[in-house]
Amino acid sequence: MVTSGTDPQSGSTKVGDITVAVCLFLLFLLWFAAFFPEKRLWGINHWAYFPFWLRTALIAVACLSFVPGIRRKLTLFLNPPVVKVFGFLTERRKILGYLLLPLLSLVIFHLLRTKTHLLGDGFQILDSLQSGSLVPNWSQPLAIWIYLNSYHLLDRLFGLDGASVYALISYLAGVIFVIFAIRLAVLLGRNTSTRLFVFLILTLMGSTVLFFGYAEHYPLLCAGILIYIFYCLKYLHQETNFLAPLMIYIILVPLHFSSLFLLPSLLFLFLFREEERRLPRLLKEKTTWILLLCLLILFGGLILYLRKYNWFVLGNLMPDLHGGYTGPNYTLFSKT
Repeated sequence: MVTSGTDPQSGSTKVGDITVAVCLFLLFLLWFAAFFPEKRLWGINHWAYFPFWLRTALIAVACLSFVPGIRRKLTLFLNPPVVKVFGFLTERRKILGYLLLPLLSLVIFHLLRTKTHLLGDGFQILDSLQSGSLVPNWSQPLAIWIYLNSYHLLDRLFGLDGASVYALISYLAGVIFVIFAIRLAVLLGRNTSTRLFVFLILTLMGSTVLFFGYAEHYPLLCAGILIYIFYCLKYLHQETNFLAPLMIYIILVPLHFSSLFLLPSLLFLFLFREEERRLPRLLKEKTTWILLLCLLILFGGLILYLRKYNWFVLGNLMPDLHGGYTGPNYTLFSKT
């Protein structure tokens, strides 16, 4: 009996080939873009600020890892020792692992630190810090307060400039991120290989570029979010109480206002920890309705605040309102 249709294995092979081709093309763009003027790159291509031989060698190694034969040999060569070393440092000698891995990351963050501060608002931040005009604002008051006080202290003690202070805090935020990446990997992984896989996923994310000395407020937020996720999972594993993720979230909000997007996860923890708490039962509880009412009031107050102060982000979402002073014509869904 002959069946029509395509072979699923053939389809998956084509998808794999396309994925490899796209990855190789992106690697080529990463290498090629480094030849453009550095200021035009605006900090998006970190390798542009390092020697030609270094970026070429690393990108070449990345390209070779897509060759099946070479990838198999690399796996057979690297997998056993790397897994054993990671298991030794995180499972048998935990204190040693929590010292060596973050220390190694600190060295990497410093050696490969950014050579420009044009990314995001970095230039304006440093200029405001040096001129004394940088003040905490409503969107990230705690982060700016930390940087301001750190700058005043370190400038008085060691004569560090604003860029050095931002870089130092960026490195330290990265060290904290690595420590909790280890803890999260140990919490989620059932064996050493899985734990190493989780650790590499977390530490090789694009967000880790924040820890290479960038003059921004986001490194603290990024490390804080990982800490929040860790304690959320600890709570779901019934290894801590609800107060731990709640307190971390309360700290995250003044670090940066964008951390409000984590609020649904906090509600999930509050309502759905116990398996027997099903939706029909939750709808009958007074606590659920009181919580929803508080959220409605909070949301309404936020809309009124944004409307009063004419914040430009509201204009991006609602075409009947203009974009505000930073982008009066930037309304994403506007017909004009």
